[in-house]
Amino acid sequence: MKINSIFLIAGIALFIALGDVPYAYYQLLRFFICGVGAYGAYLTYQQKKTGWTWILGIVALIFNPFVKFHLAKEAWKFMDFIGGMIFLVYFFKGMKSELKTMKNDKEIKDYDLGILTTESPKKNIFKRFFKGMGTGSLIAGGGILYILFSILQFAFTAIVGLGMIGWAINAFSKGSIIVGLLVLLIGTPLAIGFSYYAFFFLLILAILSAIVWGIAHIFGFSISFASAGGFVWTIIKVLILGMMAFVGVTGLIEAIKEKRPLYFFKEYWLGILLFCFLFWLFFL
Repeated sequence: MKINSIFLIAGIALFIALGDVPYAYYQLLRFFICGVGAYGAYLTYQQKKTGWTWILGIVALIFNPFVKFHLAKEAWKFMDFIGGMIFLVYFFKGMKSELKTMKNDKEIKDYDLGILTTESPKKNIFKRFFKGMGTGSLIAGGGILYILFSILQFAFTAIVGLGMIGWAINAFSKGSIIVGLLVLLIGTPLAIGFSYYAFFFLLILAILSAIVWGIAHIFGFSISFASAGGFVWTIIKVLILGMMAFVGVTGLIEAIKEKRPLYFFKEYWLGILLFCFLFWLFFL
């Protein structure tokens, strides 16, 4: 079979890590999973399967043995489970795709022999769902969600603003007039503006954390909500730096092909500095 069985082995190895194994096993596992993930990302990139390229690339980055991520033990157990599922799904999806190709080849041969069998096309479940709901229901639901989002955003911004005002009043009561004025006149507007625009990101982070926390508990992993948040935040950090690295490496390859490597540094110097700063901020 064309699908490489190393992905099946990687999935099994991660499931073994869910048990009570020596620490040396985890150390070797990081090298192995990082290599398999990187190999899978390269293969899927060649096959132009962008989604799988990002998924396997993130797995490789998270399990890399060089820059380690600090997560709770139960969070790492859950990460092992998710990684194992990813490799198994990729392996069996590859097997299914290959079997489908073999079936199509057989149908082509049968067609040549005049015994082609046809199957009725299957309707997409999502198309049927949205068709059943209707456009009006979707618009009404979207409007309700937007109103709810606006209320929560206003409440969050108001709480932050009141907190800053309370800080300023506390400073005034202690006789720190200058500190109070700085907090009231400069800190409060800045905090309100930041909280207004940061609310959407924080809301998404909270929702994803709740989903991860719920899934982990369904599968028997007793992780805290804070650990689930750390798990999600780690994925987000890897995605941010991964996207920046992908853009940078692509630009560097193009510059080398055009025999203008200095142009790359002239064009991307700000991005390189930002990448280094975020890498230091996130992981060092």
